[in-house]
Amino acid sequence: MDRQSYYISERLEELASIAVQVCNGMEYLNSKRIVHTDLSAKNVLIADGIIAKITGFGMAKILSNGDTLKMDTAFPVPIKWTAPEVLLDKTISIMTDVWSFGILMVEIMMLGKEPYPGIKKQDLIPMMKTGYRHPQPEDCSDLIYDILLRCWNENPDERPTFDFLYNFFDTVEVINDEDIGSDDVMSVASNEEENASSRLSDLHEDILPTQRSKRALVLKPKMIWSDSAVNLYRKLKNDKAYRQIFTVFAWSCFAFIVLGWNLGLGGPTLLDLQIIANCSLEQASLFFTAIASGYMVSSLVIGVTFDRFDKFLHIIFGNVGITIVMAAIPWCKYYELMFTIHVLKGFLCGFSDGVASTLLIHLLGQDCRRYIQILHFFFTIGGMLSPLAAAPFLNQLEGSNMIKNESYNGLFDMTTLRYNISNVPTVQNSHNLLILRNTSDSSLTTEIYKPYLISAGLSLLSVVPFAVMYFTFNKKLTETKQKKETKEDKNCELPILLRIPVLLTVALCSLVYTALEDSFASFLATFAVKQYQWDKSVASYATSLYWASFSGGSFIGIFIAPLFDLSKFLTFYSLMIVSSFTVLLLTTLYGFDGGIWASAAICGFFMSVFFPLFFAWTEEDFLHVSARVTALIMLSGSSGVIINPIILGKLMEVSPVWFCYILLGESIALFLLFCVGTLLSKRTKKIRMMSELEIRVDRNGETYENGNIDAKVNKGFEITKF
Repeated sequence: MDRQSYYISERLEELASIAVQVCNGMEYLNSKRIVHTDLSAKNVLIADGIIAKITGFGMAKILSNGDTLKMDTAFPVPIKWTAPEVLLDKTISIMTDVWSFGILMVEIMMLGKEPYPGIKKQDLIPMMKTGYRHPQPEDCSDLIYDILLRCWNENPDERPTFDFLYNFFDTVEVINDEDIGSDDVMSVASNEEENASSRLSDLHEDILPTQRSKRALVLKPKMIWSDSAVNLYRKLKNDKAYRQIFTVFAWSCFAFIVLGWNLGLGGPTLLDLQIIANCSLEQASLFFTAIASGYMVSSLVIGVTFDRFDKFLHIIFGNVGITIVMAAIPWCKYYELMFTIHVLKGFLCGFSDGVASTLLIHLLGQDCRRYIQILHFFFTIGGMLSPLAAAPFLNQLEGSNMIKNESYNGLFDMTTLRYNISNVPTVQNSHNLLILRNTSDSSLTTEIYKPYLISAGLSLLSVVPFAVMYFTFNKKLTETKQKKETKEDKNCELPILLRIPVLLTVALCSLVYTALEDSFASFLATFAVKQYQWDKSVASYATSLYWASFSGGSFIGIFIAPLFDLSKFLTFYSLMIVSSFTVLLLTTLYGFDGGIWASAAICGFFMSVFFPLFFAWTEEDFLHVSARVTALIMLSGSSGVIINPIILGKLMEVSPVWFCYILLGESIALFLLFCVGTLLSKRTKKIRMMSELEIRVDRNGETYENGNIDAKVNKGFEITKF
């Protein structure tokens, strides 16, 4: 490296060092609960040895209570460096300085030039309302720019901490011209000496513009620790309202384990419930329809009661009801009673599911994405555990106890529970099950009351924490947040001509997805047995692979989903589901049964994130998930679960290949619906952002509202949100 190149690399490395020192200093200020509010290059002095000194504390604020400070009076702010919540709502937090640090980094990358070149201050705020952020500087790598965009997140809680930023920028280095293969001749800066107390904003004078594009800050291969734990600890320590919200979330996770456990018992114990209710398998299969019907009714009830009664009482009511129902199911010896109690089971499970999900969305707002995913991941855990707990207590029909007599040409089929006695003239077909029961009564005893009592005990246990929270929590803390969300929801209401297609798209997506997920899991084993004559145990392994993949995908989705735009993320996942069903259809047409394993693994992984992210997608991209919107999603989803099995059951009697055709068609429909949703979200995001940010500029008693948004904005103006 020649002298000129070495000089420039050294200078940029010094700038990277300055960024690290600023992060270190700001982290110290944060620990003392001091907000600088005016962090910029002009307030960073450089001493001998490239030691950065943060100055300019004339506008600094101290957070005495909580994580935020609401200013009652206007105060001057540097618009280009100031976070929108300060400009529009006069709300200051520790994360306010993180936004300013992002702009400071732009100044560092641009070697001291003023940010937003060519943009006037009066034009910047309307541009920021539409999501505009400072463009990527020439010498800034994509990864570093992604970090800057995180610093400029509209939601302060989603911005990285200074501890995280310190660890991040401690990993940067400068790529020299040999590393990037540049043959350009570098000019020598005329001034090689720097004043020890010069301001950082003056450093650009030492390096010519033609030299800047030849160097870039990039990452070294060093571990970067996530700031998620730091953010969580800070919120739990300093924010009592958030502690309450997190407590609700933690116990909701336990409640969802129990919910998954309760619903997961239905499949493994179906044949035992059939024995208890003295019915055919066709009649017993209607228990699932009963559960889906109960879910549908619960969604309607939630839409009416959610905003009228205490949310904790909702959950307590649902879980107490589930406790009674789960304990009673094994003792319902009449078919009509068994069917009715399964309707109640579906209603109460759907009630608890809908209330808990809606409550967390209300409390967390647009931060709900990861929390809802975690919630439904615990649901899958409960669904996997309950069959294991039930297995030791299930009735085992041994081959010696089955009615099987060569002379009568009769055979009891465990799948269909139909006894073919057409060659026995003295016995009517309607008495087939009575023959089985009267002949081998001892083999038909069942002990499933034990796993159901365990389920009832867990359900009762889940009531306790919500009862404690109902009596001990300060509801005003969370009610304030809910009222704020409700107010913002009214301000951001979509026009009716846009609201109708949005609601229709949301409802259809819910209907098609739930139909797809439920039908694939329910009919996969049947398809394998009928199409390829697989052994039932082998077919059940394919279903197990699906659920294992589903659980793994749900866990991985917790970490990768927040990294992407939800509309594009869900559209891509739906496209992968289309590809899996395409593989299944092609392999079926060519007689290759390996397609079942491939589609089970792919579908399980890519279906896993849809339902939890569906609520977050609606909240972030379209409209606030109120109780009525939740009711719409659950109602349409329940409709899909009820309708699709009826269609598949009839068509698969004609040919099992219809399983592939129907699900492929539905997956294509789901993909197209998400494409439509992506297009709609672009429009709704713009409308919601314009509605949420209202600007009032006061000067000498004059007020300029949204109708005169082009009014000139100067430093002396008051900018508030109302």
